[in-house]
Amino acid sequence: PHLTVCDPFVVVQCSDGRRRFIELLTGRVVMQPALGERTAQTEWVHPPPYLDRGGLLFSDGPGLVRFAQLGRRVKWTFETQYTEGFTGEPAQVRVWEDWLLVAIRRNHGVELERVHLDTGMAAWANPAFVDADRVNLAAATTDTDTIYLPTCDKLLAVTQQNGKTVWEAELPECPRGWIVCANKGRLLVYPAEALTAEPIPAVLNRLEESLRREPFFWRLPGLSATLYDAWVTRVVPVLVLDAETGKRLARFDVPARGPFVTAAFDAHAAVLATGDRVVWLK
Repeated sequence: PHLTVCDPFVVVQCSDGRRRFIELLTGRVVMQPALGERTAQTEWVHPPPYLDRGGLLFSDGPGLVRFAQLGRRVKWTFETQYTEGFTGEPAQVRVWEDWLLVAIRRNHGVELERVHLDTGMAAWANPAFVDADRVNLAAATTDTDTIYLPTCDKLLAVTQQNGKTVWEAELPECPRGWIVCANKGRLLVYPAEALTAEPIPAVLNRLEESLRREPFFWRLPGLSATLYDAWVTRVVPVLVLDAETGKRLARFDVPARGPFVTAAFDAHAAVLATGDRVVWLK
């Protein structure tokens, strides 16, 4: 399900836990003897990131990350000290400048480790702990001092220096999770997918009951149109928070058509794009 293209290879993960380097020009499988072909037994959460330093970061197990320089050697290996309570999900990694954040999912929550990119050594004396079933590092962001990590119902601010939680902010529960971006002391928090006004399973149940009461074929086009409108008509709740305290400063509900949503900061405003519009928030 995940692959990385890094000239001259495309790197894929097979369902039996093998890693394959495939030549882009020929489609031929090429062995990397220093790295081996075994990787995590379950599918990667994200594709292995390719670094400008000429290598890839592989999540080769629930608490195991390796930095491999293609065609040469494994430069370093990071492995968590405690192996109890793994869920089996491969570790997540997110790279920022000369360091990376590693998320290790356990049965009782998620541990975070800040790791030096040059050495693979942990920067914190103890890992940070997130009391959540899972996190998505792709949805996180950072500034010069702090990591901002969303879960399904809260946003955490974790200091880069020692991994301590600075503050937590409650978020409305969101089934697909939240995404955060930061700029000039402000945080923009938005859902990974635009929300339907009414859950689709609830709409299906209502239409099924209606059709059971009046089972006429001529009603099908109208019921299909109702289902389509329920799926495509959506809203994107956008929260603006103060980066220093986590205090909510504003909320905007942006109409959307379909599930797509993305956002970013430009020089003077936050920009939000949905399926049918682009909105600038000053």
